[in-house]
Amino acid sequence: MKSPMHCSGDRLDELSDDTLLKWAAKGDMRAEEMLVVRYTPMVYSIARTCYRQGLERADFVQEGMVGLLYAIREFSPEKGSFAAFASVCIRNALYSALRKALSKKQAAMNGYISLSSPEGDKTASSTLLTLLSEDTTADALDRLIREDEQARLLAALTALLSPFEQKVLSAWLAGFSIPETARALDKSVKSVENALTRLRRKAKDLAAGQSGSLHED
Repeated sequence: MKSPMHCSGDRLDELSDDTLLKWAAKGDMRAEEMLVVRYTPMVYSIARTCYRQGLERADFVQEGMVGLLYAIREFSPEKGSFAAFASVCIRNALYSALRKALSKKQAAMNGYISLSSPEGDKTASSTLLTLLSEDTTADALDRLIREDEQARLLAALTALLSPFEQKVLSAWLAGFSIPETARALDKSVKSVENALTRLRRKAKDLAAGQSGSLHED
């Protein structure tokens, strides 16, 4: 199979995560860039749930992107699902940024309990993420399960989206309004509205397991 270096943009978008990861591991920057584009919505979604007032949003999201790049470069098949591994790496990067920010304010443990695995253990299954201390242990674990399920659903949804729909999803998760998204992407408001309509339909169909209705009209 040809390297993604020799694929057009549309063809590159059709490659599976596994194929892109293999080429990225060989130093193919286009493969790595496509994975970043594909999983950027996951970064915004997780950052949105972890964000705390007083933090610079753009810098916080960037920390999540660092976690995503780490996941792409450190992933190996024995780690299981890439989506699950990426979710853990992104969360760990964001919680690390939160701990640093809180430490600077002399409140490193204010609102968080670190339940990290021993340093050096990179497997998704061996890491209990940092949990909110105002939750009981049971509530916190339930919250973690829900967030992981949402991350998996988001990864599955992103794989079904066109490049334009992925950009619209990222903008929506970042809090952009429809007019702001249209300006940022240099598209009409109607185009963005139509993309959001398709996104909602695909998300509902995916959640319901109705894979037969996922193609655009």
